[in-house]
Amino acid sequence: MNLNLFSDCAFENNILYFYSALYGFVGKWDIFGDNRMKYHDLLDEPHNFIRTVANHEKLYSLESSGKALYIFDVSSNKHDVLSIPYNTYEYGNFMDLLLYGNEILIFPRYQSEIMILDTVSGKNRIMQYDAEILNTWHCGCRHKNFYYMFPEKGGYTLGIDLYNYHVHKIEIDEVRDGFIHSVSYGEAIFLLTGKGKIYSLDTINMVMSELYDFELSDPAGQIVVTSHRIIVLPRYQRHDIYVWDTDTRKSYVYSEYPRDFCYQAAEVWNAYEGMTDIGDYYLYAMRSTNYALMINKISGEIQWKRPRNIDGQFMCIMAGRGENQFYESEENYRLIDYIGYVTASD
Repeated sequence: MNLNLFSDCAFENNILYFYSALYGFVGKWDIFGDNRMKYHDLLDEPHNFIRTVANHEKLYSLESSGKALYIFDVSSNKHDVLSIPYNTYEYGNFMDLLLYGNEILIFPRYQSEIMILDTVSGKNRIMQYDAEILNTWHCGCRHKNFYYMFPEKGGYTLGIDLYNYHVHKIEIDEVRDGFIHSVSYGEAIFLLTGKGKIYSLDTINMVMSELYDFELSDPAGQIVVTSHRIIVLPRYQRHDIYVWDTDTRKSYVYSEYPRDFCYQAAEVWNAYEGMTDIGDYYLYAMRSTNYALMINKISGEIQWKRPRNIDGQFMCIMAGRGENQFYESEENYRLIDYIGYVTASD
C-alpha cells in the first residue's frame, strides 16, 4: 500500500499540500524542487478528506462525513476544527469547496444554502437561497466571477454572483444521461455525462450544445479541457483514459503509462479526483495510483509524477502506532528494518 495516497491537494508557494487518505497526516510535496515529501501533523485518527484549498499557509479541508472543516496552520503545525451541519449521509455530502479572495465557500449537495468562511476574521455565515429550486447538485464550477451549479438532468443552472452572492436561476436544455462533472474553459463551461458525452455551455448566450460523444461502456469520472485536447478520465480503476484531439477531431485510448504504474487502493475508490492548478499543469491527486497525473493546460500532454522518497519522520511516527507493513519508495523497505537502521545509526 502506498503511503502517499490522497484524495485532494492544494498548491501554494510551489509546495503541494495534502492529507493522507489512509493515515491522517499532512503531507508537503516539493514537487518542482527536490521532489521529496515531508510530513507535518498527525491527527489522532485518519479522516477521509475530500476537498482541500490553501490560503496564506493554512489548509482548509472538508471531512467527507459533512461534520467538520479542518483548518491546518502550516507555520504553527496546529489544527482547528470548525463544526458544520452537512452530515446528510456518510459520504458524498459536498459538491465543492471554493477559495474566492479571502473567503472559503462550502457548497453542500443536499441543502439550499452555502456556508461562507472569512479566512481573515475567522467568522462564518450561511447564505440561503430559494428552497423551491433545491435539487441534488451533481456538479458545479467557477466561471469568471460566477459559480454555476447543475442538477443531474440539467433543465436549469443556478448562477451565483461571487461579488454580491445574488443567485440567478437560468434555464438550459435537459439531458438524458445526467451530468457528473463540469469545468470552465475560455467562454464556455464543459459538462460531462456518465457515459462520456460532452456538452458545451456558451455562458454569454446560455446556449448548450452537444460537443462529442465517447459512447463509453465504463462510467466516466472527470473531464479535463485544454487548448488542443479534451481528456475524459475514468470513474473507477483499471478503466481507460480517453482523449479527443480537437485539432484533428479524432479520439483515442491513452496507453503511455509508466512501466511500474499501478493502482494501490480499494477498487471501490474513484480513480481520479482532487484536481489542482500548479502553474502550467493540472495535477490530479494520487487518489488510487502510485503516480500523480499531470496534464499540460495548452497541449493536453499527459505526464506522470511520483515523489522520490518516504520521509523517515513519518515512518517513525507510524512505528509508534504499531504499523508493520511494506511501504513503497525508491526501493522497498520494511518498516521494522527501517527502525532498526535508524536505531543502529543513532
